[in-house]
Amino acid sequence: MLNLKNFIKQEIKNPYTVNWKLYISILVVSGVGILFSCLYEGCMDDKIMSVISNLALGCFASAAVALWIEIANVREKNKKAGIVYQSIYSDLMYHIGDYVSCWARLCVVAYKDIDYHKEKHTWREWYELTRKRFYECDEQRQKQLMDFFVDQLAYSVKETKKSVEKILEQRYILEINDVFNHKMQTILEDYRFEFWAAELDLDRQKEKKNIEDFWRDFDAISGDIQNYIRNWADIRYYNYYRFMPNKFGNDTSEILDAIKRSNVD
Repeated sequence: MLNLKNFIKQEIKNPYTVNWKLYISILVVSGVGILFSCLYEGCMDDKIMSVISNLALGCFASAAVALWIEIANVREKNKKAGIVYQSIYSDLMYHIGDYVSCWARLCVVAYKDIDYHKEKHTWREWYELTRKRFYECDEQRQKQLMDFFVDQLAYSVKETKKSVEKILEQRYILEINDVFNHKMQTILEDYRFEFWAAELDLDRQKEKKNIEDFWRDFDAISGDIQNYIRNWADIRYYNYYRFMPNKFGNDTSEILDAIKRSNVD
């Protein structure tokens, strides 16, 4: 079975590295010592040559063993870091995916005069289609749809915001495990602000019910989220992924195509 994780880039991957410069330097110096003792054997005092030879051989052997152990330790630590990374950030990836796919669900439920179930679009195309079809409806239908949109979006926005805040609350533990850095903090802060703004706009919409304000705000929010998705390597392909309503993440061939295109742009 194809493992998509092998194709998707990870923002923080293999945070631990072997200090190759140190080990190579020790191996080279000790190797030179061994070579020197072999080439000049008999040309210098035997005791001095014996000391040089023993020291060089000892350093070389110790460095080689230490390097082997270090490689094994780093591999194991990176494996554990990868597991921690996925366990922490996968929930947020899911909720962002749920939010962007929400526009496809809204479209297929709101506009039943056309069967959108079999159509494939990127999330931003679904957003634009939902917006375009909205303005084709009469005033009474627009009011009904607006209430429906606000209710449906509110849950997704709230859950995404909660997921971001949960991660940020654990930032110090994540730093200790080397799965949180400055770039990751910036990414999370961007999402927290954007979904806080979306939640505020939806709450305001429940009171004022201003259609123009709604679409103006979500035009800006959608543009920002598109940029923030592009900034996070793990989900960059979301912007290119074409999917059918209620089937976000189910089409392997489309995901692979989206990953390829996201890596090129």
